[in-house]
Amino acid sequence: MQSNKTFNLEKQNHTPRKHHQHHHQQQHHQQQQQQPPPPPIPANGQQASSQNEGLTIDLKNFRKPGEKTFTQRSRLFVGNLPPDITEEEMRKLFEKYGKAGEVFIHKDKGFGFIRLETRTLAEIAKVELDNMPLRGKQLRVRFACHSASLTVRNLPQYVSNELLEEAFSVFGQVERAVVIVDDRGRPSGKGIVEFSGKPAARKALDR
Repeated sequence: MQSNKTFNLEKQNHTPRKHHQHHHQQQHHQQQQQQPPPPPIPANGQQASSQNEGLTIDLKNFRKPGEKTFTQRSRLFVGNLPPDITEEEMRKLFEKYGKAGEVFIHKDKGFGFIRLETRTLAEIAKVELDNMPLRGKQLRVRFACHSASLTVRNLPQYVSNELLEEAFSVFGQVERAVVIVDDRGRPSGKGIVEFSGKPAARKALDR
């Protein structure tokens, strides 16, 4: 608005005073009509998400001195992913929040994991991307439950996600069981089992 006002004042110097007053009022009235209303501000004081899409984050402001980076505390679970999403697209989705240290996608189940540099950046990403629409789906972003998660090694090649879940369900409720595959889609001999609580995970470890 300041630049428009300066322009109008400069224009005044080249027009008669009487004519200018009417012209200025008319121009001011047109500006008021053309100016769109300000975007609504929700109760929490933040502007709507469409206003934040183009903003960038100064990553240095979210790094504490001596803070460990890319830990389990900054690992996010991302659900309701489109079946055709790629690892590159997942990284681009989160690139505003810094470089990702880990990206894992289970296309058949429609979920994945991503590890960001710090917990604070992960918290911001969670708030901004949770419930965001993506190709007809609403993303579900949560902190990954790692305290009740186990990594299983030396799995036979024939073990599927279903078999892995069935084998570990004797220790308690399994929320997720995934056989990790390599770039060619072949089983790597490793898997991840996440229980709904720590007691079940301890039982499996103590076996």
